Amino acid sequence: MPTIDVTSSDIGGEQRRETQLDVIAAVLSLGLLTAVVLLGYAAVIQGGPLEASEALSTNPVRVLLVGFVLMVMLYLWDQRQRLRIEVRRKAEELDRAVKWLALSHGAATILAERGTSVGLEDVLRQIASLLDASAAAVVSSEVRHLHIKDSIDRGDVDRLFMHAAIEAVGHPEPLRVTPFGADDGETAAIPLRVHGELRSVLCVWRREGVFADEEVDALGLAGRMIELAIENEESIAQARTQLEGTLAVLQHLGTERSRDYAKHAEAVSSLACRVGHELGLSSRELDTLRIAGMLHDIGLLSLPAAAARCSTVDMTLEERLIYDQHARVGAEIAEAANFGADVQDAIMCHHMSLREIKRHCAPNQSPSMPVLVLAACEAFQGVCVPDADEAERENVALVHIRAHAGTTYDSTVARALMAVVDSRRRRGLTLAAQALELEPQHSLLVDAFGESQPVGLVSGSRV
Repeated sequence: MPTIDVTSSDIGGEQRRETQLDVIAAVLSLGLLTAVVLLGYAAVIQGGPLEASEALSTNPVRVLLVGFVLMVMLYLWDQRQRLRIEVRRKAEELDRAVKWLALSHGAATILAERGTSVGLEDVLRQIASLLDASAAAVVSSEVRHLHIKDSIDRGDVDRLFMHAAIEAVGHPEPLRVTPFGADDGETAAIPLRVHGELRSVLCVWRREGVFADEEVDALGLAGRMIELAIENEESIAQARTQLEGTLAVLQHLGTERSRDYAKHAEAVSSLACRVGHELGLSSRELDTLRIAGMLHDIGLLSLPAAAARCSTVDMTLEERLIYDQHARVGAEIAEAANFGADVQDAIMCHHMSLREIKRHCAPNQSPSMPVLVLAACEAFQGVCVPDADEAERENVALVHIRAHAGTTYDSTVARALMAVVDSRRRRGLTLAAQALELEPQHSLLVDAFGESQPVGLVSGSRV
């Protein structure tokens, strides 16, 4: 890490000392001048036989007095010049420290925004430009992410960097490596360790000249930023893998309880993500929709195995009461599995109407878009029409969503949902191109689990 020997407070202290010396010099000069004037006035104007005036009339005293004044003035001037040089030196040190810190900060920002696979090349380009280096690369078993000047031969660079990487193995700190040729300049090698394991070496080569200690320290700090970026990416990938594993296990358990669980969950999740794209939601909100869509009915695990496989019409009163709580149970399962609060809320509200969702929110808080999107998409996918094909089922579901937009479902979400379905049909995934113009023709809708209800009733208000 770059050694910073100066801070803004140090420079401020030196500047205050310079000001104080200026004041002291001015006061002493003024005091001496005043004393000379007063003594001269007493001796010449008043004409009195004063001892001071008699002393001043002798040449030795005059010479000593003038010499003393000059000595004080020269001392003060010398101190002022020394302070100016010191302030200038420390200001230059601070500028260099800021320059190297800006290098590491820029590297961290680029890697965070673009990832190591793309961002490393930009970081190497920035390092080479700032340090006036001929080439820079990250070396492991081969030279990767190479930035090289146009006039440099690639084979020479590979040879130099592989030599520097071998020299860096076993060294915990950055080091400078002299290439084979006397005219090949110098290479700075910074070992990159991820979770304590040597993964690669950051190599920077300067054909003319050598690297200063502070430049090597700055490269060490930039290397640490690269290490942290790789560690963060691997940690995120590991967490995502664990999350996907948990998701798969829960989905498998849900499928064992309900024969239609996997098909219905995938359909809701896919549709919700498409509607989210249509609305321009963030990647985090889209992840919430994907996960919540796959798990929204995981609360069916609370049902007895036999009841979970039958229609809600065939359930006993006790089983139906348990079924009506599956959204709440699903949210609790999601919480126990360490899914985020946004996923839990979406699962909890997936059968709620718009009014119920607003009541569920905290005071002065609006419902999140993932919650509103999942509720509408679950209702759309949950609508079933007996003895009808998929195109006709979608027609009836679209009529239901359109009829209740702004009351049961958020109007913005409803419009996006209808646009997604219409766009999907235009691409030839389904038939019936006049779905949005269709008038209600069915008096009954049957949800995905077999429960009958009037067309005007909200498909998801059973919680």
